[in-house]
Amino acid sequence: MARVFDVVEYPSEMADELVHRFPEVGVADLRLGSQVIVRESQKAVFFRDGHALDVLGPGRHTISTANIPFLIDLIGKVFNDRTPFTAEVYY
Repeated sequence: MARVFDVVEYPSEMADELVHRFPEVGVADLRLGSQVIVRESQKAVFFRDGHALDVLGPGRHTISTANIPFLIDLIGKVFNDRTPFTAEVYY
């Protein structure tokens, strides 16, 4: 079953970490309208297939992907229970 995230954030102040990976294991399946929240002291770097795609600064960001929420189950079946937009986010 795909793990679809509507909100991606890491609220910790990172006092004891240099980098935090979201999700900690696997990849995040994101859909149209998913929100990425980046705290004032953070940057969020999106990775897909081992390549850095984008860096987001502080604020609330809306993810635009090709899949539409009400089609998530159908798309998941076509893509072997995964959405077409998967990523890892490093804070």
